[in-house]
Amino acid sequence: MTLTRRDAYATIVVAAGLLLALSVAQGWNWPLMNGVRAGIIALGVTGIFGCSVSGWAEGNPSFKDPFMVVASVVGVIALGAGLVGLFAGTTIYLFVMMAAIALLWLVTVSHRLFGGSTTSRRIPAA
Repeated sequence: MTLTRRDAYATIVVAAGLLLALSVAQGWNWPLMNGVRAGIIALGVTGIFGCSVSGWAEGNPSFKDPFMVVASVVGVIALGAGLVGLFAGTTIYLFVMMAAIALLWLVTVSHRLFGGSTTSRRIPAA
């Protein structure tokens, strides 16, 4: 398997989201990034967009695939940290979400390089 242009786009989007979240955590005072909730929202939006850009779960995703199982568990952790972080407003949930999004990106790249294809192959008739 090889990486595609879509993987490069997803990498750029995820890196931008992580940079926005890091700007909040480090207190860089970027415009519109004035709190933990803004960082969680920015990371959540870019994470969802990065996931949709990558197209990893297109075709017929199967929960028999270990990459899919790991990505689903980490995705639930990211979603839970984001929802709790929106209400709590503390940086620990932002850091958990950042780690989960980075791990999701790593699982996706690993799946592209070492996992099976998610698209169905045509089998020629006899």
